[in-house]
Amino acid sequence: MQEAKGFCSSSHSQRFQRDLLTISLTEVSKRPAHLLTHSGFKETCSPSHSQRFQRDLLIISLTAVSKRPAHHLTHRGFKEACSSSHSQRFQRDLLIISLTEVSKRPAHHLTHRGFKETCSSSHSQWFQRDLLTISLTAVSKRPAHHLTHSGFKETCSPSHSQRFQRDLLIISLTEVSKRPAHHLTHRGFKETCSSSHSQRFQRDLLIISLTEVSKRPAHHLTHRGFKETCSSSHSQRFQRDLLIISLTEVSKRPAHHLTHRGFKETCSSSHSQWFQRDLLTISLTAVSKRPAHHLTHSGFKETCSPSHSQRFQRDLLTISLTAVSKRPAHHLTHSGFKETCSPSHSQRFQRDLLIISLTEVSKRPAHHLTHSGFKETCSSSHSQRFQRDLLTISLTEVSKRPAHHLTHRVQCTPVRVPPALTKIID
Repeated sequence: MQEAKGFCSSSHSQRFQRDLLTISLTEVSKRPAHLLTHSGFKETCSPSHSQRFQRDLLIISLTAVSKRPAHHLTHRGFKEACSSSHSQRFQRDLLIISLTEVSKRPAHHLTHRGFKETCSSSHSQWFQRDLLTISLTAVSKRPAHHLTHSGFKETCSPSHSQRFQRDLLIISLTEVSKRPAHHLTHRGFKETCSSSHSQRFQRDLLIISLTEVSKRPAHHLTHRGFKETCSSSHSQRFQRDLLIISLTEVSKRPAHHLTHRGFKETCSSSHSQWFQRDLLTISLTAVSKRPAHHLTHSGFKETCSPSHSQRFQRDLLTISLTAVSKRPAHHLTHSGFKETCSPSHSQRFQRDLLIISLTEVSKRPAHHLTHSGFKETCSSSHSQRFQRDLLTISLTEVSKRPAHHLTHRVQCTPVRVPPALTKIID
């Protein structure tokens, strides 16, 4: 297959203005089967073909390619050859999908519906900081921008384009091979999988990072009831926000680590059984100066008064909705965690999941929390490290518990578990 070159007539260039699809497949000669379609990308290769990918280099550049005389892309260094007049069109340009450090790889596979990286033990070292990153950067002044990947579509009106000037949307689709149905939308996340599908998610990790979402009049994220709605005035408070939704079907994992400015979840082999139906950590970070913050998930509502918002300035509120199935009723309030059960409420929480990280533990000389053996003890010197930090309480698999009580304002003395509750937990 020859290199893809963009030679467009004047009439052709108009068809590319709203198009923006240039796939530059370089040095893909001697490939037994290579298929590319506009509506989808498919890379098919035999086992013998994998050897020819060792020094490979596949960069797919989807880049406002209208009226470009020649376009060159190579893996071992991105090269954009363009005339002087052409360079001006690149100043605020781009969508670059960079697959880097794939040299000397025994087998590399890319499919439109999923990314699969197979590597030897020695190869794993190259992957430490690697992956597939789709960076939508500086897409300002675009009348219309479209990206599709099995349902992903980003459409911007001219007025909307201004809100994208400092936007950076990174979607990392990693090890999503063999998924029967995968859906990603900009204004909403939807993950649909059958019971048999859940087995294929064992080592999956899908992270959607919505970063620098400043100046957005309305931002919506949904995942089984989660909805974040911001008014125009609220958008200013999102300027340095970082909303990360880590959806991680961490079933059967011997050790699972998640970090977000200090969040670390370590599971022993025996612990991994509790995580079989786990999956959802929402990190709401830097929610400073917010007069009202609302989070809903099957009845969860967090409301803060203006005076309360001051206590949130350096807060880190992590809500992990985790496998709290079979709970008769679950109620949460910010100023105090209270679990009260009405029989009618229990039905709505049967397959639900919930972890709440109550943070704002600054200036605490000693903090004690127990929940099925969980104990966080801080010395006086340690308390200083908690000032900008975070305390994460993982309430995991607390099913079949008639009542569970936790308060936001924890005393500096160890919590004594009532004998009655101990019997229930045991």
